[in-house]
Amino acid sequence: MTLSAYHTKIRFCVFLLLAISTIVIQAQTKKAIIVAIGTYPAASEITSLHSLNDIPLIQSALSKLGFEEKNILILKDANATKQNILNGLESQLLKNVKKRELPIFIFRTWTTSSGFQRG
Repeated sequence: MTLSAYHTKIRFCVFLLLAISTIVIQAQTKKAIIVAIGTYPAASEITSLHSLNDIPLIQSALSKLGFEEKNILILKDANATKQNILNGLESQLLKNVKKRELPIFIFRTWTTSSGFQRG
């Protein structure tokens, strides 16, 4: 993936977060989970461009939308297990979300087409 394509994806994510700002402004409490996986096998074509770089950008966008740091759960790499994601969804977004609260789930990872056969 080129640097330009990477920046385009980042801009889209930030735009998406800002586009929902009218809903966010009305919400009393805003809660989010950010899942970012950036450690890949050595044979991967992905080296310096990975989703862990996106975490500060997403946090900044959420902060500008009124999300408090204490209400943003970040799960990355080894901590982004299926069980931890399910636990986070349940505790952060399902059980404790009340009327007029806004839950957001963001999953960031990179993929490559190497190793896939086309046809």
